[in-house]
Amino acid sequence: MPRQRTKAAISSTTTEAPSQGKLNKAHQCRLLSRVWTVVYDAEDGYAFARRFFGRSERPDALVFLAEMAAIGFARAVLEMPIRLPDDLGLVVKEKVPGQMRFLRGIATLTPRYFQLGSVAAERLIDLMQKRLEPPVHERLAVPLQVWS
Repeated sequence: MPRQRTKAAISSTTTEAPSQGKLNKAHQCRLLSRVWTVVYDAEDGYAFARRFFGRSERPDALVFLAEMAAIGFARAVLEMPIRLPDDLGLVVKEKVPGQMRFLRGIATLTPRYFQLGSVAAERLIDLMQKRLEPPVHERLAVPLQVWS
């Protein structure tokens, strides 16, 4: 059965959000209606995949922040005639670099936790020694790997 393509929530954030960068209540509700949550284990990721691919209307891409759920989802993908990234874009945040490389066509994000902790400690010391004023905002690069 052919599926209908829908825009991912991220695209609606950039096109529909107010220019001030803050989302109004109605916009937040529209975005939340497009957000699914999955428990953090492989069995739930697998069950979610079976439900997800049974839908006629679904987004073009998914982002997994729990790699165990992503592994369960990947198991279902391998059992189905799904081609990544042609049929579905998949982005997974990994704690262990390279653990998702068995699934070709996905993109992985691998946060540098040591760097994050190190920078956080440095900024805390800077705040304590009055070299910085709160609030402190800093962005750190997160490596992106596309497995082909």
